[in-house]
Amino acid sequence: LDPRRWQDLTDRLAHRFDGCGLHLIGFDAQGTETGFVASGYDPDMIASYESYYADLNAWAPGFIGRKPGQVVASEAMCPDEELVRTEFYADWVRPQNDLAFGGGAVLANGLDGTFVIGGNVPRRMGKEKEEEWLALLSLLVPHLQASWRMARSLTAARLGARDDIAIIVIDADDRILFASEGALALLELGHPLRERGGRLRGSQAPGQA
Repeated sequence: LDPRRWQDLTDRLAHRFDGCGLHLIGFDAQGTETGFVASGYDPDMIASYESYYADLNAWAPGFIGRKPGQVVASEAMCPDEELVRTEFYADWVRPQNDLAFGGGAVLANGLDGTFVIGGNVPRRMGKEKEEEWLALLSLLVPHLQASWRMARSLTAARLGARDDIAIIVIDADDRILFASEGALALLELGHPLRERGGRLRGSQAPGQA
């Protein structure tokens, strides 16, 4: 629920899929600016992607128009025989351990904004590792979509809120998932809300029995 924590997600995925590259790209009109968050790639190659190769990405045309929530393998975005003939492959994909396999999902794409996740698997790891990544991604997609929607809602609330408005997000069991700075101050005060065992509770007004 904190946009600053997307880097933690890609770092964890890169640790789970050692040798692979994982990335998130997101932005919207409200200012929920995820930007380009990545792990497992050479930092110099990330810089070159942002400055030049993003416009040459051979996978992008067959990916960005996909239905949100659909997990797509790299081969379905751009057939391998076409990919290997591109400048993007020769100068960006192949030098990074031939990150030709993998796939991703468009999590959101519309007037409100765009949010995508992708993973690149070295060719030497084979289709089995690609399938493992795509299977995990299928499980992650609905949770990432919910997180994106929640982040946008919180951003909208912050933009339109007064300084004295606190934001708290809880689950069905009253566990606190997110609390803004104003909400944390109220919880620390213990009135009119308090926290007990990680759950949100009401508190009686001072002077009440």
